[in-house]
Amino acid sequence: MRLIDDLLESVRGRDAPVRRVCVELHWMVVESRHAGVAHTFRSVNDRNLAAIAGKRVAVSGRFPFNDLLAEKSGKAFFFEMEPEGEELPPFAAEEVLPDVDVAVISATALINKSLPRLLELAKGALSVVLGPSTPMNRVLLGHGARLLGGIRVRDPDALFSCLAEGVKKFSRIAGIEPVILERPSR
Repeated sequence: MRLIDDLLESVRGRDAPVRRVCVELHWMVVESRHAGVAHTFRSVNDRNLAAIAGKRVAVSGRFPFNDLLAEKSGKAFFFEMEPEGEELPPFAAEEVLPDVDVAVISATALINKSLPRLLELAKGALSVVLGPSTPMNRVLLGHGARLLGGIRVRDPDALFSCLAEGVKKFSRIAGIEPVILERPSR
């Protein structure tokens, strides 16, 4: 998989020992040279969705804003590994993604190795890779992502302390800030 090979190549020679790990009910954080968090990114609100009105939108992953997105968009499609309700199975992306205006893809698609194909299918859409586990690496922008939405850990001690206390809500997590990386317009 070219995308994964390119990501690995971009960090070759930067190995660093893991200093500490915290695995809790809602979040996981690992600190090495830097720290990173994995779970659902929760910073979308009504104001962020104004560009969505009337658009065909596909979302790969269960985000807390999915209901709002379904309400605001012209037509919304949701893909999940284990679909519930009106969610679609992953193979439906083959038919749906080529015809959407916006594709929101959970960064876990990198972990399950579906990200390269999802970005390829959504090449005509504004493609967003989203979640705190998103590698904020320009390599993803070169493989079809238009926006990367992740986090930066500003204070690892505050983050570890907060997660060890069992904080669930993203807005209450200390020591992090949301970051966005965008591919320049051509």
